Amino acid sequence: MEPDEAYALGLFHNCGIPLMLSRFPYYIEVMEESYAQNDVRIVDVENQRMNTNHAVIGYYTAKSWRLPPHLCEAIASHHNRRQTFLSPLGKDVEQKNLLAILKMAEHICQSYRVLATIGLITNGTPWARPFSNTLACRITTLRTWRPPVRK
Repeated sequence: MEPDEAYALGLFHNCGIPLMLSRFPYYIEVMEESYAQNDVRIVDVENQRMNTNHAVIGYYTAKSWRLPPHLCEAIASHHNRRQTFLSPLGKDVEQKNLLAILKMAEHICQSYRVLATIGLITNGTPWARPFSNTLACRITTLRTWRPPVRK
């Protein structure tokens, strides 16, 4: 995988959020509502309240920008951790690698409050083992990355 692809995914995976903010004046409330609930994904709350979500909008935006199809797909599925890392029919290796790098970056930065509240890297998280296998490291190792990287 090219580092530029992981970088591009990091930049553009939430590109649907500004469009949602401009279209739905109450979108910030939807984000706050979803982040206040530990067991609900933001895309589920968005779908319930607006019949679409920022990942779908981001997919179409990325497609209109003519980003590579696999990056568009990664943008569309960046909240589907279980499907990506648990399903035998899950994404191909390239998609898993891209999404694993994105989720690890979010975990290290704690830039994504949902990851911080649900505990991305725990032995009890059903998709944690396949996730760590994708990155070829142990779950305990992943947990220790955040403090040194933040310094």
